[in-house]
Amino acid sequence: MPTIIRNIDNTQNILFSDDFNRANGSIGSNYQVSSGSAIMQIISNQVYTTFTDTLQINCVSTGSILFPADQEVQVTMAAVTSNGSDLASPAVRVNPTNGTCYAILLDIFQAGGRRMVRITGNASTVIGSVNLSTVAGDIWSLRAAGNRISAYRNGILVDSVIDSTYASGQPGLFYSRGNTGGTRMDNFIVRSVQNTFRWSSTGTRGRIIGRST
Repeated sequence: MPTIIRNIDNTQNILFSDDFNRANGSIGSNYQVSSGSAIMQIISNQVYTTFTDTLQINCVSTGSILFPADQEVQVTMAAVTSNGSDLASPAVRVNPTNGTCYAILLDIFQAGGRRMVRITGNASTVIGSVNLSTVAGDIWSLRAAGNRISAYRNGILVDSVIDSTYASGQPGLFYSRGNTGGTRMDNFIVRSVQNTFRWSSTGTRGRIIGRST
């Protein structure tokens, strides 16, 4: 299970991290499902969903730690299904009660993905075009700072839009499974936006890092 650590990491601005290096099964008690979703699963130290044809959103549990509205969420694409039917990405400003967030539709082909979206339940509204496919090993970050939502691939800004629909929420993970569940994510990292920089990491064992109250 992930471990709570009550201190602040000022060097890397990390508020939460999870490398999913534990037994196959539920993602764990530090996460909660968004309305209409199901809990994501771990397989071979990577996260995905077993449910098809619906948009799945999980976020860090509001009972674990509440995050600032300005946040950056990073994942490493551990695998990408070859036919482009499964989409997965980091998610920011997740409201688990309303089933809302910002995410990216990422796949290996242009037709099925490469879009920044605003999610409301099982509906997605395109707000920007990332215009890049993704492959295993790519590190994707989604950043919310004020009303600006930005996407980065391997530390390089690829799209940035203004959208004021969702002003707050939790960091999380997004998945739309249309086929095999072959697209998987790893090394989930949440950072404070202030002085944020992107880095490649092998992750830590599900650490929550926050100031004690």
